[in-house]
Amino acid sequence: MRTEKLQRPRLPMEVPSAANQYWSMEVVADQLSNGRRFSVLHVVDDYLREMVGQLVLTFISGQPVARFLDNWPAVAACHR
Repeated sequence: MRTEKLQRPRLPMEVPSAANQYWSMEVVADQLSNGRRFSVLHVVDDYLREMVGQLVLTFISGQPVARFLDNWPAVAACHR
């Protein structure tokens, strides 16, 4: 017997009115021609629609991402 999924109303996303208000993150993975894999974490400013941060590693886990985001104020200050 299937249980019904909880239905919640969708809330509209807030549109940023200036740079450095909202950022989006995504992780992209790819493979080199020699078979070696790598991953890239992109951080994008939603207002400017430009990449403001990037982390490239052979394997992205929580610890390097946390370290990268802990240092984020220093990175974000360079883009203001």
